[in-house]
Amino acid sequence: MAGGSARHEIKDRKNLDFIRSSSDIKIDDIQDNTLVRRGVPAAHCVYGVPLTLNTSIHIITLVLQELLLLGTSMAPKIFCEGFLEVIRGQGIELYWRDNFICPTEEQYDEINRKSKLVTA
Repeated sequence: MAGGSARHEIKDRKNLDFIRSSSDIKIDDIQDNTLVRRGVPAAHCVYGVPLTLNTSIHIITLVLQELLLLGTSMAPKIFCEGFLEVIRGQGIELYWRDNFICPTEEQYDEINRKSKLVTA
């Protein structure tokens, strides 16, 4: 995926982000026990949790590998920071859910804002 021009590199990054966010959604579906995604059974309902998790982690790792090949030193760092925000946000949402905690509107908006910045 490594390209010579900055324009090609931006396109590559957008494609990689789309691929990564698709993996994030599959992990999120498992954690939230989502049964249907966009009108079809969620991946883990069809392929099982172990295979869906393994595939999602594999894809996320491949995206990071491709970013390293792009040669832009900031791309992997930005990717890792963004991915950590997604994981932290999901962890907080799971904690709230499992402990029957209703977040304030501000807390909820903050978690959603961080997740949307990463996946936008």
